[in-house]
Amino acid sequence: MRCRDGQIIKTLLVFDHLRYRRRNVLEQQGSPNRRGLPQFLIYAGVGVLNTSVHWLVFLALVGWGSMGQALANLLAFACAVTVSFFANARLTFQSQPSLRRYVSYVLFLGVLAWVSGAIAERAGLPALVTLIGFSAISLIVGFLYSRFIIFAEPAQ
Repeated sequence: MRCRDGQIIKTLLVFDHLRYRRRNVLEQQGSPNRRGLPQFLIYAGVGVLNTSVHWLVFLALVGWGSMGQALANLLAFACAVTVSFFANARLTFQSQPSLRRYVSYVLFLGVLAWVSGAIAERAGLPALVTLIGFSAISLIVGFLYSRFIIFAEPAQ
């Protein structure tokens, strides 16, 4: 898939909007260590962009590439996860990304992507069900894993 200049500009505008919203949330709360709902909403905002990339790649691989759902879901996930990791590290959790964190994040969510695709394939579910199911599961489970394991603040 080729990326057009318009797509790059749209992506940059989305990130600029997320950065603006992050600054407003921080000003309202008066603390960079926000938690709870505002943090989840920023995570969800980053997830909208990543989900779009995931869905487009998945549909292209299954529809045009005649690829199985499990492998297509894993590859589509790989396209979106790197942006997700770095955007969430910076925007959502204000943490420094590291190789260890990145590998843990990718492996955990990669297994989740593979398992959801494999279950859908075995059950004979349509591709759209796989996408919706994985998107919902990865939003909730991914946030909890990121918040409490990957970007957890050290005990004081």
